[in-house]
Amino acid sequence: MARYLAIDYGLRRVGLAWGDLEVGVAVPRKPIVCAPRVSIWRSLEEVVLEGDVCAFVVGLPLSADGEDSTWTVAVRAFAARLGKHFSMEVHFSDEYYTSQQIAEERLKLSRRKEKPHSRRRSGEDDSRTAVLILQDFFNDRSQPLGRSLI
Repeated sequence: MARYLAIDYGLRRVGLAWGDLEVGVAVPRKPIVCAPRVSIWRSLEEVVLEGDVCAFVVGLPLSADGEDSTWTVAVRAFAARLGKHFSMEVHFSDEYYTSQQIAEERLKLSRRKEKPHSRRRSGEDDSRTAVLILQDFFNDRSQPLGRSLI
């Protein structure tokens, strides 16, 4: 089984989702909430071992016109380190519209009197974003498998 781990990288929270390319479905995973004594690398190692991950898909925060921003540069640096740390391929998926989709979900929740802010702080929104990143990656397999984008 070719299991991919999607990552919505952030300084405070790291959203995670995984899925199998053959099935084409992404499932959210518990996010990593960054704290002084939490090693993101150790946490990722546990997830990779648990899920038998073969490759990563990292959400790339491009601007509306498809250009890199300061944060895009930081995410690319994280992805390069990720690939070296695990000796695995890292693919990118444009995450520009995922933030809008999550914001719309949050708005619907607020209309239902639920607490959307707790989802945001807990990292639930970040893992939901990772689901959208991975689902977009699965849906857009125009490039051949095995080709790294780094």
